[in-house]
Amino acid sequence: MMLGSDSSFIFDTVFLIIEIVAGIISIIFSIVIGIESNKKRKNYNDYVKDKSLLAIEEFGLEGERYVASMLSTISNSYLINGFTFKNNNDSSTNIDHILVTCAGIFVIETKANKGQVFGNTLIETWQVVTDKITKGMVNPLMQNASHIYHLKKILGPNPPKIYSLIIFPFADISAVKKFKICDCGSAREFIERKTKYGKYSSKQVLEIYNNLRKVQTLYGISIEEHISNINRIRKTN
Repeated sequence: MMLGSDSSFIFDTVFLIIEIVAGIISIIFSIVIGIESNKKRKNYNDYVKDKSLLAIEEFGLEGERYVASMLSTISNSYLINGFTFKNNNDSSTNIDHILVTCAGIFVIETKANKGQVFGNTLIETWQVVTDKITKGMVNPLMQNASHIYHLKKILGPNPPKIYSLIIFPFADISAVKKFKICDCGSAREFIERKTKYGKYSSKQVLEIYNNLRKVQTLYGISIEEHISNINRIRKTN
């Protein structure tokens, strides 16, 4: 009887140990699966985020291509797209479009936003309102004023006449249009009106264009370097 009882006890003990080990393995397996699942979810979220950023960037490029296409049809003019150069203070400036006509230089910032735009000359952050969200954007007039400031410095004394234009090819700008904010149609009208009474000769226009090309040769950098400069400055501020 004692032997039988011992055998039963040993059997029960072994069975209990097996159950405990199996339970531990099951818990470990669940933890591993959970970690992998979280990794996959994080990777997927990062992928979606990157795709969104790429979509935004591509949409911005689409806006710039749209505006560049319009500008390229303006007669007796020279167009430079993506004019990026290094400033004297180790920062850099990226101008979406520069158009040279007998009126002078048009420094053009393209904003490929959708929705309705709200802001004025004195507010640092403007608002773009759509059906779903409201998001802020840097005052494009201040942004382009900075571009023109650095362009004048690098062109040297007595630069040509320079005009600032902000073009929203896709947005509703009815609330800010009086602040020199344009759609493609009104931008073209403005440029052609100024050009009609421009005082620079064809030779001078070509000289202005060639000087801008020299600036690109001497101080031009890639857009990747420009973005790196922006990130570096943000970290130090």
